Amino acid sequence: RSVLGCEPIHKSALDLGIVTSLAIVRSNDQAEVRAMLGERPKASGFAAIDDIGKFPLTNENGRQGYQRFLAAALPRAIALSTDAKFWAWKGGVFDAMAQALARCAQVSSQACKFYAVDDDVVWTAN
Repeated sequence: RSVLGCEPIHKSALDLGIVTSLAIVRSNDQAEVRAMLGERPKASGFAAIDDIGKFPLTNENGRQGYQRFLAAALPRAIALSTDAKFWAWKGGVFDAMAQALARCAQVSSQACKFYAVDDDVVWTAN
């Protein structure tokens, strides 16, 4: 038995007929979809992803929102308004970054930037 309590399977997905070929199939619109998603920002080193004390919104609502973001499925992103008074996050969807930025801009009527994407804090203090 494995660590998770499941019995081991000694056959591959190919052996079991779950996949029928080892060939990698690429979509003709793959480049177009990747371009739509935007480039993922690099980790900034500003804070550890679970360091809630570094999150720029210090009110309870902001802290609770960040905790919900941390519990969300990947891919995920959280964005803050330029004055750090408004925020929005999205998780579990392929375009989480675009949706978080759009929602933040909608609620704040300002430009927004990412605080974190997936498991990386990408925020830089002004």
